[in-house]
Amino acid sequence: MFRIGHFRPNRALLRRMLLFGLPLVVAASASALLNSAGQLSLRTWSSFYDVGMFAAALKVAAVLSVVQTAFTSFWVPTAYRWHAEGKSIAAFRMVSSGVLLFMSAFYFVVLLFKEPLMRFLSPDYVPAAGLIGLLCLQPVLYTLSETTTLGIVFSRKSYLNLWVSFLSLLPCLLINVLAVPKLGTLGAGLATGVSYVLFFIARSWFSAKNWRGFPLYRHYAVIAVLFAAAVLNSMHLPFMVLANLGMLLLVIFMQRQAIVLFYQKFRATKRENDSSAFPS
Repeated sequence: MFRIGHFRPNRALLRRMLLFGLPLVVAASASALLNSAGQLSLRTWSSFYDVGMFAAALKVAAVLSVVQTAFTSFWVPTAYRWHAEGKSIAAFRMVSSGVLLFMSAFYFVVLLFKEPLMRFLSPDYVPAAGLIGLLCLQPVLYTLSETTTLGIVFSRKSYLNLWVSFLSLLPCLLINVLAVPKLGTLGAGLATGVSYVLFFIARSWFSAKNWRGFPLYRHYAVIAVLFAAAVLNSMHLPFMVLANLGMLLLVIFMQRQAIVLFYQKFRATKRENDSSAFPS
């Protein structure tokens, strides 16, 4: 195996690997630009004060980014294995519904405690609390899109990620250019929030074109509530705590069928475990 003279490169395999991997490199670079566009725009058209406030709000959004990283590290290889085993589409749908329920509920928990979280960093950062909702859309929608982009993954058409990056990055840059000089941190937050909504839509649409997938009507309805909550929280309106509680109850009500399904699945699993532990 270590005799270099007998080594011959597998050109067909190398070509397949490059065609699959190079678009991912470009897409990852575009994603990095997408995540940093807000801070770059504020540095160009606003003040260091706004840059600091935006960075402080990003620190709170990083709480959800930890969940994002943990889930994607586990989910991607699991999805590949399920696909190879011919797992039912219902299993993929259940995971997506579970992620939607957990991330949407966690999102509103962060909104309910956004001011104490900012005060924990520093009382000077409390004015940036309104940005948290817009910036938290990034980890929420990225994590959720990992369960709806499987058509791109399974078809191995990684070049579609280039279109996803383009369709989300271009509006992000445009909104930053138009909004940041007038609105400052709010403009940068809006650019981030809108771009990740488009990121989710693009990923899901290209996936549906290459995989039978499952309906996403409930996903889009919940995302609309999340985006509305992000915009309302950025306005620092009175009674925002009650409004956030109301929207939390709304998204839970919208996902009541998934909650019932999870409960039934839990009961069925518990009965199976009990029957195996105490055979008749």
